[in-house]
Amino acid sequence: MPNRLFLSLLGIALLFIVGYFVYSKVNLSNKIVLPSYMGPVPDGALIRLGKGGISVFAISPDGNYLAIGNEIGIYLYNAKTFEQLWVNPCGNIRFLEFSPNSQFLIGISDKNTTYQRSTIEWEVGTGNILKTFDFFTEFNLYDIAWKSDGNPLLAIERHQTIGQSKEGIDLSQWSIYFIDIDTAKSWQVFTIQSVVDSFVFSPDGNTIAYSITNEGIKIWDIENNKEVTNISLPTYAKLAFSPNGKFLLASTPWSIYAFDPLTSGKLGQIEHSPPAMNLSINQDGNMFAGVFGKKVIVWSLPDMVEIQSWIVDSGVSNIVWGISSMLFIQTGDNRVAVWDVSREKTLRALDGYLDITGNLIWSPDSKMIAATTYSYSGRDSMLLFWDLDGNLLHRIEYSEVIGALAWSPDNKKIAVSNNGQLIFLDTEDFTVIKTVDVAGVTDLDWSPDGDQVAVALSDRKISVLDYSTEATLFSMTTLPKWMPSPEFPNNPVINIAWSPDGDYIAAGMWDGPAYIWDSSNGKELAELDHIYTAYSYMNSVVDISWSSDGRYLAGCFNAGIQPKANKDGTTYFVPGEAVILWNVQTGKQDKILKANYELTHSIDLSPNSDLLAVSLYNDGSSSLYLWNTNDLSLSLAAELPELKVDGSAYKLVWAPSGKMLAALLDNGTIVVWDF
Repeated sequence: MPNRLFLSLLGIALLFIVGYFVYSKVNLSNKIVLPSYMGPVPDGALIRLGKGGISVFAISPDGNYLAIGNEIGIYLYNAKTFEQLWVNPCGNIRFLEFSPNSQFLIGISDKNTTYQRSTIEWEVGTGNILKTFDFFTEFNLYDIAWKSDGNPLLAIERHQTIGQSKEGIDLSQWSIYFIDIDTAKSWQVFTIQSVVDSFVFSPDGNTIAYSITNEGIKIWDIENNKEVTNISLPTYAKLAFSPNGKFLLASTPWSIYAFDPLTSGKLGQIEHSPPAMNLSINQDGNMFAGVFGKKVIVWSLPDMVEIQSWIVDSGVSNIVWGISSMLFIQTGDNRVAVWDVSREKTLRALDGYLDITGNLIWSPDSKMIAATTYSYSGRDSMLLFWDLDGNLLHRIEYSEVIGALAWSPDNKKIAVSNNGQLIFLDTEDFTVIKTVDVAGVTDLDWSPDGDQVAVALSDRKISVLDYSTEATLFSMTTLPKWMPSPEFPNNPVINIAWSPDGDYIAAGMWDGPAYIWDSSNGKELAELDHIYTAYSYMNSVVDISWSSDGRYLAGCFNAGIQPKANKDGTTYFVPGEAVILWNVQTGKQDKILKANYELTHSIDLSPNSDLLAVSLYNDGSSSLYLWNTNDLSLSLAAELPELKVDGSAYKLVWAPSGKMLAALLDNGTIVVWDF
């Protein structure tokens, strides 16, 4: 009997183990692959949280590699396992193309705001950069073909002003240029009087097809420098060649056409509106897929019969065929999913690309960072929690934009504004403690004792709520200084901050003033002065920060470099008010930092008030500086060394410990420095 019982239990255990592995194997095919959520770290920084969003991706012809490009640089993965093979922080990749033998990869990077671009060629197996080449174009329109000799050929569009009409209107012409990346030789192929809507190389690199609105599609023989054929179309078209070169697809606002590029004969037509955002043809040339918002449709070629379609809830940004029936899809929530058309199922999805562009706060114990993403293109907003080892501890998705965040002083709660509510979360298990209905929240801050929450609102009002009773204790409001703008009809409160001793509440307004109120009764104590410009948006107090002793309040402004008129009518510029330190007792300016920058994005005083972190923006990029608050002056001589970043910093926040500084960058990542 005992032996029989033992054998029965053993059999049950074996069935459980077998069942577990069968279940795991079944679900493995649909799992989300979670690689590291950390990107490459800038020089001198401690860590980077996040990898940024996805700008572009490509699949190697042999199906073995997945390359992802974004504002950080390029990441290369094993396309079958999503194992990260290497990363190169070259910055702002907008185009990727593998060589036909899958051994080389070329990316095109935007260098700055003056239309400078750069091609970068990598060896796929090692990640080593083989060569770079800089070029100029006003348009984000380019393509690369690999010639028979193995060297890449770049096509770009350029614009020229060639004179003026009798009426004084500029006359323009557009040209297509070819550049041999290996030799840097360039030549103009043809000149036209209209903007090119789309162009694409044939797979063998011998011809290029381009479309012009109302003029149709033209196919150009590159070697002989002549037009081969002309296809008439009454509108603009987005073009795609099949990998075997047998088909040329053209997506117009109402239809998708398939043409024979050799004869210009029409092979098929599908009536479809809206137009396809992207088209991709598989390697065998017998199927193609199109993106229509959240919908992906697959058709056969050349008969153009619909095979299947499906909806992606988060939206679709791009599609690229891999080998066989594998279709790689960039979803609206920054994942790359692999869809098997033959089996009509998702095999796996690569996660980790979170476009963190919302808000940023530290936990009071300086051990965690909370940040948010925006909601757009069908993507939910996300609230993210990280530790300083780069682990993404938790994420919560919300259907609406997350307006503001504030961590309670006891480290146990976080307040989140979303969809007309204040949501209070337990930071141990991330469960909802309670919700309070409050609409139009623009910023939040807890009182130092954790009993009250100050809420900034879009109608120029600040309300102070009792956390326990949820009652509004009192509200403060001010009259606008300027005529409201269409974008901000009420000139809202942008930010608020409770003083360290809890006696005051400070607020920065869209139309310029910064105010200080008595936190016990809402009485206005001071309107802090600064020089106003003629434009209300330039007066915005975009960020404020208290000194640790509560004696000073720092504020920064949209007003940067200020234009001045010379007597001869010409204009010159003088440094604008980047940052002001006000004496709270007098309401007067104590120190002013002036700088030759367009905007000041963010500031934060260190917990001991010795250092002021400032993010200054100019000409498409920003610089991060630390200033010693004791000798802040009209010059920049008091600055400490610049912190190295690869993006514009929207938000700077010191850790409460005073030993670390975090910056939220416009490339969708957070960089942390340890001092």
